Amino acid sequence: MKIPIIFVFEGWHASGMGEDIKRFMLPLDPRGYDFHTITFDCYEDTLKPFILHFWTLISVRDKIAIFYRSWYSRTTMKHFRKTISKESLGKCLEDINCFERQLSDDGYLILKFFPYISEKEQEDNFKEIKKKGIPLILYEYEDEN
Repeated sequence: MKIPIIFVFEGWHASGMGEDIKRFMLPLDPRGYDFHTITFDCYEDTLKPFILHFWTLISVRDKIAIFYRSWYSRTTMKHFRKTISKESLGKCLEDINCFERQLSDDGYLILKFFPYISEKEQEDNFKEIKKKGIPLILYEYEDEN
């Protein structure tokens, strides 16, 4: 049908989202999608307008774009790490609305997923991950606050 599609996966840490994405992508032809993992800004990203980074990642019309975290995570990470003010947070949210509206107006279908788990389940998952010795990026940044 040639409809450009963007899948956005957001969620709590240790929610099993990575496993869900893996199961989702397994039957797909790798030539038909671009997969993006979004983390903290690099220095180059800080020099550009916030949403520009994501414009460059949007796939061409005949491909699917899959985001493991997205513009939402980037904004909330900045806000909770206190690297942006409340006013800047509001501006980022406005930019996100305009970005998604422009994509939608251009015929893109944006599907967003947020797997919810309880705080107790997340705590249990963290314990299990720690027991297995799997490093979490989340812990690397705790000392910075």
